[in-house]
Amino acid sequence: MRDRGVPLRVAGGLCALLLVGTALYDVRQSAASGDGAQEKVLLIAPAGPGGGWDTLAREMQNGLREEDLRFNVEVRNAEGAGGTIGLAQTVGRDGQDNVLTMTGLGMVGAVETTGSLYTMEDATPIAQLASEYLAIVVPKDSPYETIDDLAEDWNEQSGTLPVAGGSMGGVDQIFAAQVAQSMGISPGEINYLPYSGGGETLTSLLSGTSKVGFGTLGDFSDQIEDDGPLRALAVSSPNAWTAWTSRP
Repeated sequence: MRDRGVPLRVAGGLCALLLVGTALYDVRQSAASGDGAQEKVLLIAPAGPGGGWDTLAREMQNGLREEDLRFNVEVRNAEGAGGTIGLAQTVGRDGQDNVLTMTGLGMVGAVETTGSLYTMEDATPIAQLASEYLAIVVPKDSPYETIDDLAEDWNEQSGTLPVAGGSMGGVDQIFAAQVAQSMGISPGEINYLPYSGGGETLTSLLSGTSKVGFGTLGDFSDQIEDDGPLRALAVSSPNAWTAWTSRP
């Protein structure tokens, strides 16, 4: 059995899949063009409230205001289909230079799994704002106290144990599949419950709809504090886990 809190080590190039680069897209050019700080900027968060894309969009909104760069900034959620609804709304605003959309690797998988009419090639990458590791979390009262506890139970009920994460084809599902494979479970057997954002995944865990959650560390960071409702079993990087557990 691993000691409680030891980072998960999954073989075979997992890091390349898990380092979630969140980029900024617009339809033609930077929203820096225009007539000054009062010009409206629309930030599309292609997921539900409470998730990583939504949080990042609102942090950017606050930052632009605090730095006196943009005062009229609107964040609009366009959840569904792994973010491709937000992508379609972005592409559909061709010619509106003040429209930006938060996105990342998860949307690449969603384009493939949903059969989206639009792909990342229909938008212009502006900047990478963040990269993040992923985490495996359970409710604080879960019987799973270590990753080995989960592995043992998951093997016994691979097709029925409900695990939650982001949209189909996204990095959360890829992470779940890689973890399952490392435990000798076929990815096709996973009872995966997809949600549009970290907020919905959290609700699923706390309501008992799902037993295990997969998502970015940032999605769950506030909930895995000492008095939070979740427990982190593992993250996708030993370095990330060391940094997290050694915080003051």
